[in-house]
Amino acid sequence: MFFHSSKEPNQTSYWRSKSVCPLTGFQLASSTFLVYVNDFRCPDHPHINSDTQPDDTDFITGLRAMGSVKGPLTTHVLNTGDGVPAARMALSLHRLDPHMTVWSLVTIGTTNEDGRCPGLITSDAFTPGMYKIRFETGQYWESLGQSSFYPYVEIVFTVSAADQSIHVPLLVSRYSYSTYRGS
Repeated sequence: MFFHSSKEPNQTSYWRSKSVCPLTGFQLASSTFLVYVNDFRCPDHPHINSDTQPDDTDFITGLRAMGSVKGPLTTHVLNTGDGVPAARMALSLHRLDPHMTVWSLVTIGTTNEDGRCPGLITSDAFTPGMYKIRFETGQYWESLGQSSFYPYVEIVFTVSAADQSIHVPLLVSRYSYSTYRGS
């Protein structure tokens, strides 16, 4: 959701959105992004800029479409208790640093209305190694007004070749979960 504001230093007008990036539809790590009159800026996607006006719906629609492009790593979360996709579930992708044996945050995201989270990592950044996806299942169930046994689910997996395409589905209910290597 966008709202307009009148002033920003060195700018005449800007648009601000709290929590959702127009590129991916994901919840942002930072609290806001700014769409300036002649410049699109999102702190989670600093490499993207545009000379398009902020009220140009084709521009925003195009950015969302770019976010749906399939990357080398995909996930799909299904709420098997209710038989629906698990929409708006927060998640994070981490890579294990083999030298220090600590997990480094790669990115965060939120599942879309279909329970999918496209664009988790680029092909260039998807290098061999150990990864984990942390799904915030407790927050998800709480948002539905329900409690759950698992506050989060972490799925750890190994990438052996950079050219692999990996799909990590999660089937979740309030008191159980399962996963498998998808295709």
